[in-house]
Amino acid sequence: MGVCNSVRTLSQAVLDKGFILEPREKLQLEILKLTPLYLEINNLALWEAAFQGTLLDIDTQSQVSTLANEIYQLAIFNMYGAFDPKATHKFVRNSMKVFHENGIKI
Repeated sequence: MGVCNSVRTLSQAVLDKGFILEPREKLQLEILKLTPLYLEINNLALWEAAFQGTLLDIDTQSQVSTLANEIYQLAIFNMYGAFDPKATHKFVRNSMKVFHENGIKI
């Protein structure tokens, strides 16, 4: 499974968990779910701008916002550089810990 499809799967898993979502959190997860579509139109920069537009300028984050940010960080980890399999595997392993700690089983 490619990164974009993984981002979609993780986003759907958070949505399926049944958290009570603020509108901004729902929008973040829906934008993340659309990552493969943005890839198909060859415009991940537009996807990134859409997600960045949902971020708040405050340091406090809800559980869902933390998970959405973790998914986003996974998505952009190799976006602007060469794919690094070893570093990506380590990043994914650490991210999975965050998801498991929050009750998201993948």
